[in-house]
Amino acid sequence: MKKESSNKPVAAVFWSGGKDSYLALSVAAQRFHVQFIVTAFNEKSRSYAHGFEPSLFLEQSKSLDVELITVFVSGSDYEEKIRNAVSELTKQGVKHIVFGDIFLADIRRFREQLLADLPVQVHFPLWKKSERELQVLFENQGLQAIVTVVNESKLSKAFLGRRLGSTFFDDLPADVDSFGENGEFHTFCFGGRLFARNLQYTKGEITRKRQTFMTDSGDEKEQNLFYLEIKLNASFE
Repeated sequence: MKKESSNKPVAAVFWSGGKDSYLALSVAAQRFHVQFIVTAFNEKSRSYAHGFEPSLFLEQSKSLDVELITVFVSGSDYEEKIRNAVSELTKQGVKHIVFGDIFLADIRRFREQLLADLPVQVHFPLWKKSERELQVLFENQGLQAIVTVVNESKLSKAFLGRRLGSTFFDDLPADVDSFGENGEFHTFCFGGRLFARNLQYTKGEITRKRQTFMTDSGDEKEQNLFYLEIKLNASFE
């Protein structure tokens, strides 16, 4: 993507490694020169929500021809570290920050408030798009992704490792958002029109982890997640 016209405004996309961030990037690239993708990792060097190792994001960034910005945070310093990272990006010409959120208003509000006093504009190119619109965008981009995390209360672990597509969407229970916006599942993107080449991967072990989270009302709750480990077969040169 670095080969795009330099007269486009420079942008950075917050990158989960999954379908939503890829689709957000694909839409943003029509208006901006996307030069960076930004990913936050916890103290165990795993990405938030998806639980991927940094090496997977590095290979995605190479295939996308963008620079990966890694931000290592703990629960207590998340906001400070993210703001610092964006502030540093502005020194490299970034004026636009892109997120892949679809309809969770509280998450959007949090992101907007977090970056409100920084000299950047915040964009949500997938905002309020219908499931059908997202599926069409998914198909038009030739996006290839597999399920790597499922919420045990919403989906069976049998969905782990499945590739997204019309059959997958048809098989989802009626109460599960087809793009997992409520955290029902997460994905890993390994191919698509923006990639210079598809990433070759091997499915690893499945683990079950308990996660604590805060509800909108401030109550603390727990959920069980199944994770599928993904290993890349070769480095992108």
